[in-house]
Amino acid sequence: MKKNKVLLLALLGAIIGVAVVRMFFLNSIQIMGWKLFWNNLASLNFDMFENVFESATFGKSVLGFLIGGFLGILSSKKL
Repeated sequence: MKKNKVLLLALLGAIIGVAVVRMFFLNSIQIMGWKLFWNNLASLNFDMFENVFESATFGKSVLGFLIGGFLGILSSKKL
């Protein structure tokens, strides 16, 4: 049960971290790229991934995901 709690809080923290990045750290052009990525993901256009991995938006989102997940794990230790 403890592992499930840690995993759940890590995932929740990671999602919140990405949401914080999306709301506060992306400029209008990066937000447009964010929307294009998520709208085109359903069509499985793999050609876009080579550009996505090089973008600042991807870097910021990954950092938000990792930091949020780490904070989620830390919060599970406190609870």
